[in-house]
Amino acid sequence: MLIHVWGTDFRRSHSDLRSHLFLKPEMRKQMVERLIMEAGLLDLVYLATCHRVEFYTTAPDHFLDMRPRWLKMLKALGSSEEDYYRGYHLEGKSAMRHLFRVASSLESMAVGESQILGQLKESLRWTDEQGFAVEVDLRRAFSSAFEIAKRVRTETEIGARSVSVASLALESFQQWESRVAPTSVAVVGRGPISLCVLRWLLENRPGLKIHWVNRTVSALSEFAESKKVEVHSLESFLSDPAAFNYLFTATGAGAPLFDQTFLESLEPQARVFFDLAQPDDIGFGVFDCDCHSIVRLDDLQQVARVNIESRSESIGLAEKMIEDSLRAFCRTQKEGPVIRQFSAVEPELMASLAQVFELIEEEFPPEFHARLKVWAEKLVRRNLHQSREHLRTVLRHVASSPESSSFMVV
Repeated sequence: MLIHVWGTDFRRSHSDLRSHLFLKPEMRKQMVERLIMEAGLLDLVYLATCHRVEFYTTAPDHFLDMRPRWLKMLKALGSSEEDYYRGYHLEGKSAMRHLFRVASSLESMAVGESQILGQLKESLRWTDEQGFAVEVDLRRAFSSAFEIAKRVRTETEIGARSVSVASLALESFQQWESRVAPTSVAVVGRGPISLCVLRWLLENRPGLKIHWVNRTVSALSEFAESKKVEVHSLESFLSDPAAFNYLFTATGAGAPLFDQTFLESLEPQARVFFDLAQPDDIGFGVFDCDCHSIVRLDDLQQVARVNIESRSESIGLAEKMIEDSLRAFCRTQKEGPVIRQFSAVEPELMASLAQVFELIEEEFPPEFHARLKVWAEKLVRRNLHQSREHLRTVLRHVASSPESSSFMVV
């Protein structure tokens, strides 16, 4: 398969690197155009969430080494070669499996969360809307990922209990409402979690006054015209806070935004703060006040872990469904035009392979000749559609097996 992905997530990198790789909406089209041109890519689908940044593309052929192209892409983003190793480069079947797992939320910080599927669909939709090419193989891969993700959510209990940060925060908000009646809510940031909270409030609490806060007010175009949302710059909000008794913050600031000075500038009243950022937007020890309560990301993640443990059986079923779907996808690929074209030249290739064996027979003990020839023929016939990494894995397996201890595959 021709699918490749380079990305990094919460397991492999700090939020600083992911923030650096984040393409701002107002500059995203120009940056994607530049990345495609400078890295020599056929296509590019860009995915960015709070916990992962990924770039999907189609290789020109089955055996091209894409590493130099990823390095050119990272250089265009102002990253170093070291950053390449802070992520993962997957190809072929491994890239497909990863895409299926991401879409099904098995790779999420909170396994089973539902937002990631929508974010993947939005990434592909945006790519199409901007007029960027998406090669047939990559489009099929995304379509298959959407299909398997939908099956996982409908045929298993993986989404039965909330595990996403946004969902858990909103459930907690609903529990707090009976103690602190909401009059006005401030939402800080414009990332996926902040947008999820904002949309939920607009849909489910239409009477609430909502303040949307961001470093750049002009970036809040999505709801700027809504009479129900009042936008503020972060600077103005910190110096002169609008009235609120609930605050949700989920930025990538990298350092606390709200300190003791901000707290002292507020009118005395009961308030609830939801700090959903990583690292924290609210400094520890700042809100040690009887009238203020704070729910932190760590608190929600503890709940998420309990819910995840209860989903272990569903996760196993989801993984099996993904592997079955992956096998079906590979069978379809084998029947595609690339393999049919290969079939036309297969006799010539096998004849060349036989000539090679005649040249190297002296390098191997006679008892291995027949087995090695059968193995090589199967390798050619069955694994052409696989990635170079898969072929290397097969070679390593043969080289390390007890039967091959008397010779080495280079």
